[in-house]
Amino acid sequence: MSNDFWTIDNKYIIISEKGGGGYSVVYHVKDAETQKEYAAKVITYKSSTIENEVKFCKIIHTFQNPYIIDFIINGIGPIQKGEIIAKELEYYIFEYASKGDLWQYINQGKFEEKYSKHISLKILKGIQELHKNGICHRDIKPQNILLDDNFNPKICDFGFAESIKGEDGSEKLYKKLGTDFYLPPQMYDNESYNGIKADIFSLGVTLFILITRKPCFYEANKKDKFYNAIIKKKGYSHYMKKNKIKLSHEFLNLFYKMVAYKESDRPNNIQEIIDDEWFKEITDLNNEEKMILEEQVRLEFEKRENEINKKTKLEENTEQKEKIEESDIYEYFNDNINIKLIKEGIEMDNYMKINGKLNPIQFMNNLADKINILYECEIEPSQDNLTFKVIFKKKEEGKEEEENEEEEFEEEEEIEEKNEEEKENEEEDADNEKQELDFDNIKPSDKVCIIEIELFRYEQKEKFLLRLIKKSGDLNDYYKNLLNILEQAKKLIKY
Repeated sequence: MSNDFWTIDNKYIIISEKGGGGYSVVYHVKDAETQKEYAAKVITYKSSTIENEVKFCKIIHTFQNPYIIDFIINGIGPIQKGEIIAKELEYYIFEYASKGDLWQYINQGKFEEKYSKHISLKILKGIQELHKNGICHRDIKPQNILLDDNFNPKICDFGFAESIKGEDGSEKLYKKLGTDFYLPPQMYDNESYNGIKADIFSLGVTLFILITRKPCFYEANKKDKFYNAIIKKKGYSHYMKKNKIKLSHEFLNLFYKMVAYKESDRPNNIQEIIDDEWFKEITDLNNEEKMILEEQVRLEFEKRENEINKKTKLEENTEQKEKIEESDIYEYFNDNINIKLIKEGIEMDNYMKINGKLNPIQFMNNLADKINILYECEIEPSQDNLTFKVIFKKKEEGKEEEENEEEEFEEEEEIEEKNEEEKENEEEDADNEKQELDFDNIKPSDKVCIIEIELFRYEQKEKFLLRLIKKSGDLNDYYKNLLNILEQAKKLIKY
């Protein structure tokens, strides 16, 4: 084989890097012999989550369900280009979903309900296959739904999957696993829960996001204003009016059942959801009508794909223009870092080692950009390191805006008069509401906490140390937000 290619185990040629996290890197690869394309997950840090995923993927491989990503093979070998770059890394080969994940397409705008029914019906059939074979997913969300060449959804990422025990999952589970926004209230309340009902809850949130491109609440507990409105079955239409969300009564009825506070109030299984009145419009279609709808949905995806590609190309061009020459990268650094900081047993809540060729200035800018969705950042380059402050707080809003918001929330929900109890509840909610619920404005804490982040060079150009220091604010808030920074930092590490 030619030495011009990066390869995994001298069997798979790396085409491009697709992403990854703190434990793995995902590559788009092709088999050196057959030229068939796959996705390869290379393990950089062994964890129970990875082991769990492989365990269930080997089981799922036998299902051959068209809406579940297929696991192909696993092995151990080096990443190499002529010479070996990394020895004996564990890797896993999966079916390649060429069109990315569902969230990219939702991010271009909401899907109309008819298209959403078509897409979600396929997702439901994939989850139904898992449940029938005694597996609950526990991390259902648009980012874990990939799309193949024809834009068919493929459920992936089984790191949090678990065996369902007892009839209809009657034997309870206890671990709080998954992603915020999608977790059922039982997990927030640290209670045991039914794995099937937990998946149904996450599916309900996913369907809402698919149709609206909006989150339905911050988190599913009684303290959350918007989820509490769903529990009480009143007042939620204010949130929809504010965000200009229009949903059919059929969908809302299904959604309320799927995200019900009590597990007993949710559908018992996926088939009950498929049989719901909301899906009747497309389940009653004849074959010709189904083919027409399939084509309409495909064209809608293609339109969004073109927009994604345009934005990606623009970002690549901008990044290329702003690229800093290698000779200039290290001018911000000198060698006087205290070597005692670099030691074994270093605590990860204060420091994180970063290995691999890295543009430190770009790294810090990218990190600031990533967490700027959630936090305000102030970047301060220095001669010894790169530093920026992260301020955890909700944006201040003007008094006049607050008053207008309160008045809007106190308007009549419908033409009929509200009783006094409803008015009092809504006024109380309005006083607590500080900002619009939106993916682009969600804050993890309403308290102020400032963390200083420093990136030091040590030993060689290709090694760095990320250090986090609490400057002000409550210690609990510091630890609460620290994991968010580290998680984003890990995603930016290049191997």
